Amino acid sequence: MYILPQLSVKCLDYDQIGHKRLAIETSNHCKGECWWCVVPRSNSPSHPIDDLMEKLDRFSGSFDSIHFMDNDLGGSPNRFFALCEQLANSPLKSMPKLGKMRVDSVSPKLIDAAVEAGFKIISLGVESFNQGILDFLSKGIFSIQIRGVLDTLLLNRIKPGINLIMFSPPETIGSLSQTLDMALKYAQLGAYLNIAERLYVSLITPRQVLERFQHITHFETIYFPGMLCPLDLPEFLIVEDADTRHVQELALARRKELEIGLLTNLDETSLSIPIRSLLLCGAISEVLGEKDLTRLTSEIVTTTLEKEKRGQIL
Repeated sequence: MYILPQLSVKCLDYDQIGHKRLAIETSNHCKGECWWCVVPRSNSPSHPIDDLMEKLDRFSGSFDSIHFMDNDLGGSPNRFFALCEQLANSPLKSMPKLGKMRVDSVSPKLIDAAVEAGFKIISLGVESFNQGILDFLSKGIFSIQIRGVLDTLLLNRIKPGINLIMFSPPETIGSLSQTLDMALKYAQLGAYLNIAERLYVSLITPRQVLERFQHITHFETIYFPGMLCPLDLPEFLIVEDADTRHVQELALARRKELEIGLLTNLDETSLSIPIRSLLLCGAISEVLGEKDLTRLTSEIVTTTLEKEKRGQIL
């Protein structure tokens, strides 16, 4: 477990609440089996809830929000319920809280407990709204299941954090458009987006994965004087569909232009991850010729920036 006060942060640069955030982690494992993820699969030691509450009470005067950094805070339901019960019965109840979970860890009962405990954001590893992409990523969840969880969170006034991976190897124009449409729909309803524009890999990616995708892996060559030979570092997996890869290249270039345009009127710290994600959605929709989505994205960006300036929840 770690506690990391983050003080006087000017800009909300990710899925965050407030400006004096207390980050706390009680476990870093996840029950998922996503082959591309490096999060530990097995359970790590969990600290007693009483000890956790004691530490939160001790630091309570130095922060304005609590961020539970566990990869799957709801992965152990009974432990989550016990935590929520103590939070709901403590002076910390009114302090806004954030948690990260797998979609299949979220249930109506868990949401009820989170509401009582003061959770305002639950960040989810959605990755895609297309079932084929979800299956490729070994998410073990269904698109209809994702939508049900997002709808229920919004109904209970908890803001969903939608983490997405666009342009993974089997992405097509159809699957991309499906994810884009759903992402903007939920962004308009109040969710925030955090989009990775590629499926990234690294030297710590399992060897069998790198071997499997060797033919579509982009490598960066690194060489320092004195090395016997250059080092090829895997960076990301390339989209297999040529048309989709072309859209990706144009959209990433267009987002850069949109960012430069945005910076003519704003400080560069305004380019938070949710804002850059929305700009990418606008760029993709523009490349696809869907002008209405471009307008919608612009409206969401403007609203989100206004909330950021007021220190509100993204």
